[in-house]
Amino acid sequence: MADNLTDGLNELAQGFQKRFKVSNKLTIQDMISLVTTLKDNDNTATPRTILKAISYGIAPKTESIVNVRDKGAKGDGSSDDTIPIQMALDEVKKVGGIVYVPAGTYMIKAHDPEDLLNGWQQMTRPAGLKVGSNTTLLLDENATIKAIPNNASGYSILHIGYANDVNIVGGTIEGDKYTHILDTPFNQRNGENFYGEWGDGAVLYGSNNVKIHGVTFKTCWGDGIDVYPPIKDKNNGTLSQVHNLSVQNCVFDDNRRQGMSLEHLDGAIIENNLFQNTNGTAPAAGLDIEPGDGSSESVRNVTIRNNTFINNTHQAITLFSSSTLNPVEMITIEGNTLIDNGNWTDGQLDINNSSSIDVRGNKIISHDGSRNFGIYVIASKNVQISNNYLPNGNIILSDKEPYVGNPSGIVVGNYASFIDSNNSGYQIEENFESSKIPGDALKLIGNPTSYSKEITHPRTITNESLKLYDFLSWNTSINVTENPDDNVLDHNALVSWKGDFSFDIDGELLRKKGNVSDVIHFEKPMFELSHVPDDQASLTNNPLYIGIMGLPININGQEVGTLFSSYIIPNGTFTGSGIQHITVAGINFGDNRLNTDKQKNISRSRTIITTVDGKKYGYTFKGENEVDKPTSGEIFIPKDKFDLSQGTKNSDGTITLGKNDWALVEGNNINSDMTMNLINKSAKSVMHLFVKEMKDSGVMWLKWDDTNNKIEFTPHVGYNTLQLPSTEEETRFRLVLHAFFDSVTIDPENSYVEAVAK
Repeated sequence: MADNLTDGLNELAQGFQKRFKVSNKLTIQDMISLVTTLKDNDNTATPRTILKAISYGIAPKTESIVNVRDKGAKGDGSSDDTIPIQMALDEVKKVGGIVYVPAGTYMIKAHDPEDLLNGWQQMTRPAGLKVGSNTTLLLDENATIKAIPNNASGYSILHIGYANDVNIVGGTIEGDKYTHILDTPFNQRNGENFYGEWGDGAVLYGSNNVKIHGVTFKTCWGDGIDVYPPIKDKNNGTLSQVHNLSVQNCVFDDNRRQGMSLEHLDGAIIENNLFQNTNGTAPAAGLDIEPGDGSSESVRNVTIRNNTFINNTHQAITLFSSSTLNPVEMITIEGNTLIDNGNWTDGQLDINNSSSIDVRGNKIISHDGSRNFGIYVIASKNVQISNNYLPNGNIILSDKEPYVGNPSGIVVGNYASFIDSNNSGYQIEENFESSKIPGDALKLIGNPTSYSKEITHPRTITNESLKLYDFLSWNTSINVTENPDDNVLDHNALVSWKGDFSFDIDGELLRKKGNVSDVIHFEKPMFELSHVPDDQASLTNNPLYIGIMGLPININGQEVGTLFSSYIIPNGTFTGSGIQHITVAGINFGDNRLNTDKQKNISRSRTIITTVDGKKYGYTFKGENEVDKPTSGEIFIPKDKFDLSQGTKNSDGTITLGKNDWALVEGNNINSDMTMNLINKSAKSVMHLFVKEMKDSGVMWLKWDDTNNKIEFTPHVGYNTLQLPSTEEETRFRLVLHAFFDSVTIDPENSYVEAVAK
């Protein structure tokens, strides 16, 4: 078959000359004119489908054109069409040509009924439809090839093994994810029956020049596409490897294990595809590049460009190598859009023990801020990460030593919330806060293709509503409005609030027990979170984001599942049916500014929360260097009388208290001429204690007047506001600060006590 489209079109023209008995050389327009004269029941594909093949860059051979209906296929959604479709494929592969599948649903036997328990090996056995060399399988846009429900742990609907110059174009390949027969366990996992995870839409191995364009792969028991050799050939090196694979303009939707797996391949373009809703069993990624354990399995020379990944349970894209024998290298990830993939532990893009990886111009979005790890690099070398946009997302470079050699790479020109590296092998140059990205630059980042018509929400939670209330800052109530500037909080303030979340769910979805890879997603995010600018602000204290326990969901007093930030996991105990309306009340949320030694001169940041039903809430964190002293009453222990005389004094005038250290704060004499003071019950006395630095964190005591009375508090960097007791006597009073953690440094120059009117 031709190596490029121009040569291919010349071959196509020659085929048309034979088919239509035309002597003159044909142009593309000539071919279009000829196919429009064909009737739909002609043995040639319908005009719109041949034109579709050309539009997807496919120039098929046309020596033989066979309509599967002519071989007896019915396409009625119930008849077994395996044999007639295979007859058409076998006929065409002899000379090369097109097998045309008209509109309809064609049920096929994807498994080997003689070998049900062979697990993942079965998907590479010659079951399903075997597509041979020089064959174009051309599906009408309304044609579906669907697996007959089976009980095999592995299967393949399309089987492309040791075949060259193969095209799969158009239509839908559909698995049996929701109708798989669970009566023959493959083995036991964690004390429960395990029924396999290897039922694939298409399996490829040992093949060259394969194009899969414009196909939808959905609800497969395993992967939409898996590039993987048979176990008997896994040590055959490049003989069992796929070379020159093109997957373009496809949709991978609601597959159980992966959207697509690349496990033994050299040379691929993965472009303009939609990967969404992968869930059911681990790894549950959109695209997984992970060589198997054969002595020479590897993945090299792959370009992943202009794809969209939405709502896959774990990573959108993951690269992983388990040893030097099975490398992942020379991978380009460019211009993709990643939205709400993964959970609290995953990076939306994970790069693990890989080398020569180029990540550039990608847009990585977490609407609710729960997926902090946008790009997570583990033990990899020669990694370049440039010009990516990650609102609410971080770039993490781990310090683990890789199989591939010393970690190395460069991170430059990214717009991200936070970049963290614990390894000096990575060079971090000029990067920027996400909010500072120029508008023109933003237009050039991510996948420009809109998939609004193709995006689906299977097995979802609907009719969501979220009500937020009881906002507190350091346990003091704040009236949060839509305007974040109505509440300006300390740089390191802790904000907390509660929420009631209600939603509808079909009771049938709650009847099956799930797991972390088999979840029920929200139709829309519970809320969207934005920061302006969005440096270092992150939801960190919500139990939904801890990801270990979640929150219980109850129906009529029975616990039926667990709620997490963007999905629920049913426990399988529900026995009812019909739409269930559920409310989870009193959810605890929290937010604070992250602060590490690597984050200096952090600016003021405005936080805006938009709930799923459109309500807005906002507040502002001060910048790190803003020192706005609270002023509301008369200062009666001014700065020059505030004496931390028994602490350890530093050269800059600050006082450092170590573990179990204490310091004396001694005030001036109180006299009855003061209008507001400690002995006046119409006022309350407040200490403003300015903490400059802390090592670790812990509890402090504030005791007064040589008594056992005390205030216990957890200090934070910045102003700590503490209400003091009133007294009936004129007295010279003393306050004692006692620390119970590694160290806290206090600045007397900016600390004072005031009387505040009640």
